[in-house]
Amino acid sequence: MVDLYIYLSVSEGADFSPESLHSKGKTILLINNGIHPGEPCGIDASLKFAEDLLSSEKKLLKNTAVCIIPFYNIGGGLNRSCCSRAMQNGPQEYGFRGNAQNRDLNRDFIKCDSENAKAFAKIYHQWNPEVFVDCHTTNGSDFQYGMSIIATQKDKLNKRR
Repeated sequence: MVDLYIYLSVSEGADFSPESLHSKGKTILLINNGIHPGEPCGIDASLKFAEDLLSSEKKLLKNTAVCIIPFYNIGGGLNRSCCSRAMQNGPQEYGFRGNAQNRDLNRDFIKCDSENAKAFAKIYHQWNPEVFVDCHTTNGSDFQYGMSIIATQKDKLNKRR
Protein backbone atom coordinates (compact mmCIF):
# COMPACT_ATOMS: atom_id res chain seq x y z
CA MET A 1 0.00 0.00 0.00
CA VAL A 2 1.27 3.48 -0.88
CA ASP A 3 -0.05 6.36 1.18
CA LEU A 4 -1.26 9.57 -0.40
CA TYR A 5 0.61 12.69 0.74
CA ILE A 6 -0.98 16.06 0.85
CA TYR A 7 0.52 19.32 1.94
CA LEU A 8 -0.64 22.88 1.67
CA SER A 9 1.22 26.11 1.32
CA VAL A 10 0.15 29.60 2.28
CA SER A 11 1.90 32.70 1.00
CA GLU A 12 1.13 36.27 0.05
CA GLY A 13 -0.30 36.57 -3.45
CA ALA A 14 -0.44 33.57 -5.76
CA ASP A 15 3.21 32.54 -5.52
CA PHE A 16 3.57 28.93 -4.35
CA SER A 17 6.90 28.12 -5.97
CA PRO A 18 9.62 27.38 -3.39
CA GLU A 19 12.32 28.62 -5.78
CA SER A 20 10.49 31.89 -6.46
CA LEU A 21 9.73 32.45 -2.78
CA HIS A 22 13.38 31.89 -1.83
CA SER A 23 14.55 34.25 -4.59
CA LYS A 24 12.29 36.94 -3.11
CA GLY A 25 13.94 36.47 0.27
CA LYS A 26 10.90 34.87 1.92
CA THR A 27 11.47 32.69 4.96
CA ILE A 28 9.97 29.23 4.57
CA LEU A 29 8.25 27.66 7.58
CA LEU A 30 7.53 23.91 7.22
CA ILE A 31 5.21 22.27 9.77
CA ASN A 32 4.83 18.48 10.03
CA ASN A 33 1.94 16.87 11.94
CA GLY A 34 0.46 13.48 12.66
CA ILE A 35 3.58 11.34 12.68
CA HIS A 36 1.98 9.15 15.36
CA PRO A 37 -1.68 8.10 15.53
CA GLY A 38 -3.56 9.73 18.37
CA GLU A 39 -1.70 13.04 18.12
CA PRO A 40 -4.33 15.38 16.67
CA CYS A 41 -3.27 18.57 18.47
CA GLY A 42 -0.70 19.70 15.88
CA ILE A 43 -3.04 18.78 13.02
CA ASP A 44 -5.86 20.85 14.48
CA ALA A 45 -3.57 23.75 15.43
CA SER A 46 -1.91 23.89 11.99
CA LEU A 47 -5.19 23.84 10.11
CA LYS A 48 -6.51 26.61 12.38
CA PHE A 49 -3.27 28.53 11.80
CA ALA A 50 -3.72 28.22 8.01
CA GLU A 51 -7.35 29.28 8.32
CA ASP A 52 -6.31 32.33 10.35
CA LEU A 53 -3.63 33.23 7.81
CA LEU A 54 -6.15 33.03 4.97
CA SER A 55 -9.01 34.82 6.71
CA SER A 56 -7.32 38.08 7.65
CA GLU A 57 -4.43 40.34 6.85
CA LYS A 58 -1.48 38.77 8.63
CA LYS A 59 1.92 40.43 8.70
CA LEU A 60 3.62 37.03 8.90
CA LEU A 61 2.96 36.40 5.19
CA LYS A 62 4.80 39.57 4.16
CA ASN A 63 8.14 37.84 4.75
CA THR A 64 7.19 34.19 5.23
CA ALA A 65 5.59 31.34 3.33
CA VAL A 66 4.07 28.51 5.33
CA CYS A 67 4.04 24.90 4.15
CA ILE A 68 2.01 22.42 6.22
CA ILE A 69 1.92 18.64 6.11
CA PRO A 70 -1.39 18.16 7.94
CA PHE A 71 -1.18 14.40 8.49
CA TYR A 72 2.14 12.63 7.87
CA ASN A 73 1.14 9.10 8.95
CA ILE A 74 -2.04 8.62 6.95
CA GLY A 75 -1.68 4.83 6.72
CA GLY A 76 -1.33 4.32 10.47
CA GLY A 77 -3.53 7.19 11.59
CA LEU A 78 -6.20 5.05 13.19
CA ASN A 79 -3.84 2.44 14.67
CA ARG A 80 -4.72 2.88 18.35
CA SER A 81 -4.85 0.61 21.37
CA CYS A 82 -4.59 0.63 25.14
CA CYS A 83 -1.39 -1.24 25.85
CA SER A 84 1.55 -0.39 23.58
CA ARG A 85 3.40 2.26 25.64
CA ALA A 86 5.04 1.79 29.03
CA MET A 87 4.26 4.28 31.80
CA GLN A 88 1.26 5.63 29.90
CA ASN A 89 -0.96 7.90 32.01
CA GLY A 90 -4.04 7.93 29.75
CA PRO A 91 -5.95 8.32 27.50
CA GLN A 92 -7.83 5.02 27.32
CA GLU A 93 -6.61 4.45 23.73
CA TYR A 94 -3.55 6.05 22.16
CA GLY A 95 -1.54 5.75 19.01
CA PHE A 96 1.04 3.16 18.18
CA ARG A 97 4.10 4.63 16.47
CA GLY A 98 3.86 2.56 13.30
CA ASN A 99 2.47 3.37 9.89
CA ALA A 100 0.35 0.88 7.90
CA GLN A 101 3.47 -1.31 7.55
CA ASN A 102 4.26 -0.95 11.29
CA ARG A 103 7.37 1.16 10.63
CA ASP A 104 8.16 3.74 13.30
CA LEU A 105 8.13 6.91 11.22
CA ASN A 106 9.72 8.93 14.01
CA ARG A 107 12.87 6.84 13.51
CA ASP A 108 12.83 6.61 9.69
CA PHE A 109 13.95 10.08 8.55
CA ILE A 110 17.54 8.97 7.96
CA LYS A 111 17.00 5.46 6.56
CA CYS A 112 13.92 6.33 4.46
CA ASP A 113 12.61 2.76 4.49
CA SER A 114 9.00 3.97 4.34
CA GLU A 115 7.17 5.70 1.52
CA ASN A 116 6.21 8.29 4.14
CA ALA A 117 9.85 9.26 4.75
CA LYS A 118 10.66 9.28 1.02
CA ALA A 119 7.75 11.66 0.35
CA PHE A 120 8.74 13.82 3.33
CA ALA A 121 12.34 14.05 2.06
CA LYS A 122 11.09 15.25 -1.33
CA ILE A 123 8.89 17.91 0.27
CA TYR A 124 11.64 19.00 2.67
CA HIS A 125 14.27 19.32 -0.05
CA GLN A 126 11.85 21.01 -2.43
CA TRP A 127 10.93 23.68 0.14
CA ASN A 128 14.33 23.86 1.92
CA PRO A 129 12.83 25.57 4.99
CA GLU A 130 14.63 27.94 7.31
CA VAL A 131 12.34 26.80 10.13
CA PHE A 132 10.97 23.28 10.60
CA VAL A 133 8.38 22.42 13.26
CA ASP A 134 7.53 18.77 13.97
CA CYS A 135 4.40 18.65 16.15
CA HIS A 136 3.90 15.83 18.64
CA THR A 137 1.50 15.25 21.52
CA THR A 138 2.41 13.46 24.70
CA ASN A 139 -0.70 11.26 24.53
CA GLY A 140 -0.76 11.18 28.31
CA SER A 141 2.90 10.28 28.77
CA ASP A 142 4.32 11.61 31.99
CA PHE A 143 6.58 14.58 31.17
CA GLN A 144 7.75 17.32 33.50
CA TYR A 145 6.62 20.14 31.18
CA GLY A 146 3.50 20.63 29.08
CA MET A 147 5.54 21.80 26.07
CA SER A 148 9.03 20.98 24.88
CA ILE A 149 10.98 22.94 22.31
CA ILE A 150 14.12 21.31 21.00
CA ALA A 151 16.24 23.84 19.14
CA THR A 152 18.72 22.90 16.48
CA GLN A 153 22.46 23.29 16.88
CA LYS A 154 23.48 26.75 15.66
CA ASP A 155 26.54 25.40 13.86
CA LYS A 156 24.24 23.17 11.75
CA LEU A 157 22.06 26.01 10.47
CA ASN A 158 21.95 26.92 6.81
CA LYS A 159 24.43 29.70 6.04
CA ARG A 160 22.87 30.84 2.74
CA ARG A 161 21.66 34.18 4.17
